Amino acid sequence: FGVALKVPSYMARTNHTQDDEVSSYTFTRAYDGGDAPESYGNALHEINFVKDDYTGAYERFIYLGKSVDFETGTLFSIDAAGDDFDSSDDEDGVTFPELIVGTTVKVPVTVTAHGESFGVLNAWFDWNGDGDFKDAGEKITTEPIFARSSGVYELSVDIPDDAVVDNSTYARFRIGANSDESSFNAWGEVEDYEIMLKSADAGIPELAENDEDLIKVEFYPNPVVNEYTIGIERNGKYVLQLYDILGRVTKTSEMVVTNNRGLKTLYRDGATSGIYFMKIEDELSSFAKTIKVIMAEQ
Repeated sequence: FGVALKVPSYMARTNHTQDDEVSSYTFTRAYDGGDAPESYGNALHEINFVKDDYTGAYERFIYLGKSVDFETGTLFSIDAAGDDFDSSDDEDGVTFPELIVGTTVKVPVTVTAHGESFGVLNAWFDWNGDGDFKDAGEKITTEPIFARSSGVYELSVDIPDDAVVDNSTYARFRIGANSDESSFNAWGEVEDYEIMLKSADAGIPELAENDEDLIKVEFYPNPVVNEYTIGIERNGKYVLQLYDILGRVTKTSEMVVTNNRGLKTLYRDGATSGIYFMKIEDELSSFAKTIKVIMAEQ
């Protein structure tokens, strides 16, 4: 700001005008907006920092991650990166784990808060990829999550079995007043992300082409309650590996088949409910088969 001072005419004599009681100031406003495609709506936050008039120190503010910057206008973009490349990259509040359909994941969200500031944390995922966050189940929290201090807040996210896979979709996170997915917010920040969901068998090793269709393999019961049986109709020595949804081996067993017919019973051994995969492979790696297994609620 440039300020020009001019001596008034009355300064040549006694000043009885109370000029010292008159003050002027300039008030500027800055805004942060979402940058997902336009169909997701214009989520806009006023960046509201409360500053001490005497010390010049900021006393109260809240936002996602470690920084926030303002935008010169709405930055809709196909990759939700319009804000990332405008000024500094302040899209730093959310760390995504591997997002696999049919699972529940913990999504950590970093919040920076100072002084007496607070905000409500909300999140939306476009599970069906239809270009909005308005469908049932796409708002992650039904009860407000209040953030009154800096830290990491974990959101429990249930990814539907029928969510769109292997194609881009979007997620939106907002901190500030409790609002919907696209309304104006008087303080806080919004962050949009392009995400990719994976199918339930994404963590399972791919199988080489083989003669699996010529060998009869049985698995029952499925869903599994307590124990399950594997049947193989071909002589040989086999390795049985049970994978969880993230592709981690949770159980390994061996099975020897003679007289072209073998049965082996295994126990659940505390496996939590959800989707698993049983990979059956012979010791020569000439045969392999993967079976989707459901561990039922107990």
